[in-house]
Amino acid sequence: MYYSSTIYDPTQGMEQIFNAVSKFNIDRFLYALQYKNWDERSLELMGNEVATYRRKLETEYDRLVEFSKVFNKEFATMNNKCFSSALIMLRKLRSGISETKRIFTKFCPRARKESLIYAIANKPASVYNYAYISADTYQLPLFKFEEYPACVSGLYNEMEKFFLILIRCIQLCKQVLDDETRIKNDNKYCKYLFDEFKNTVLRDIADIIMMIPHDSEYLSEVKNPAIASRNHYENDEAWAPVGFHNYTKTEVKQLIIKQVLDEEEGCDLTRMEKLLFGNDEQKVHKYRHIIKNFDELILDSYHRKNLPAKYIQMFFQFVGIPFKLESEAVNYFNEIYLSSPEHKFTTVTYQAVNGYKKVVLEDRDGEFAAFTNRVKKRFFTVVTLQNASNF
Repeated sequence: MYYSSTIYDPTQGMEQIFNAVSKFNIDRFLYALQYKNWDERSLELMGNEVATYRRKLETEYDRLVEFSKVFNKEFATMNNKCFSSALIMLRKLRSGISETKRIFTKFCPRARKESLIYAIANKPASVYNYAYISADTYQLPLFKFEEYPACVSGLYNEMEKFFLILIRCIQLCKQVLDDETRIKNDNKYCKYLFDEFKNTVLRDIADIIMMIPHDSEYLSEVKNPAIASRNHYENDEAWAPVGFHNYTKTEVKQLIIKQVLDEEEGCDLTRMEKLLFGNDEQKVHKYRHIIKNFDELILDSYHRKNLPAKYIQMFFQFVGIPFKLESEAVNYFNEIYLSSPEHKFTTVTYQAVNGYKKVVLEDRDGEFAAFTNRVKKRFFTVVTLQNASNF
C-alpha cells in the first residue's frame, strides 16, 4: 500500500482521526465491503477483534477521565519535558489509536495501479483518508442493511460502538487542551498553580532542604532549563504561564529549591523560618516576638518547670506548622524561647508536644479557642496600636 500513517503534529493527527471516524456510517461501511471480498467467517472474526478493541478502549477512556481531572490542576507533570500536551493525550489512548489504524488499514484499497496513482497524487495519503469507510464519495448499497448476513451487522455494530467511544475520548482530549490554553492565558491562575506546587514541594522536602548545597550543579541554568527560563522574567507571575506544563516536576522542584536558597541571602529570615512560616518577613518577626514572650500566654495556674507542651501544640496549630516539620519546629521554638533573657521555663520535647495534637484539634474543652483569643488580644491588637519597631 502507498500511504503513511505517521502523525507528525499531535493536534492535527487527533483532528484527522476525529474527522475520519465521524464519517463512519452504514452506507460507507457497505460500500467498503464490496471491495474487500471477505467471507462470513472473516467478518465474524473481525467483529470479535473489534469487540476486544472496544473493551480496551473503554478502559482507556475511564483512565483518561481520571487523568483529565488532575492534568490542568498540576503546574508540572512528569512527561511534559519530552512530549507536548497533545501527545500526552494521544499516549493515554495509545492502544485505541493504534487499533483504529488497524481497522482503517483493513478497509484500504489493495496496492494496484489505481492505488499507486492515488498515492502519488496525494504525496502520500493517510490511512484515514485512504480507507473506503471514510471516503468522501461512495456508491450507495444495492441492498438494504437488514438483508445482509448477521456477521455484517455484528461487525458494523462493534465498529460503531468502538468509534463512538473513540470520539468521546478525542473530544475529552480536545477539552483538556482547550482548558490548558485558557489557563496559559491567565497569569494569575498560573501563578496560583505554581504557588500550590511550591507549597507541596516545600512540604515534601522540608526535612532535607537544609542539607542541599547552594552551589549544586542541578541548580544552575546549564543543567536546568526551568531555572534558565525563569531568570528571563521579573517575577513568578510573569513566568508562570511560560512554565506551566513546559517543564518536568523535577526541573520545577529544583527551581523552587534554588528560589528558597536565593531568598535566604539578603534576608534576615533563616531557611528554617521560611519552611515553617513562609517568606513574609513581618509575619515571621511577629512569630519570633510571640515565642520570645511566650510566658505572657501561660496562665498563672501553671507551676511546672518545663514549658507547657499543650500550649506549644496550640501555637503550632495557630500558625499552621507543616506536619513534616513538627520536630524541627519544637527545636526552633526552644532556641528562640531560650534566647529571651526573661524566660521562666525550661525546654520541652517533641514527644510531649506531639502527644497533645489530637486533644488540641478536637478542642472539646475550648482551651485552644481561648488560647487563640489570648494570642490575638495580646499580640495582634498591640501591633495595630504600636509601631512595628517595638517588635
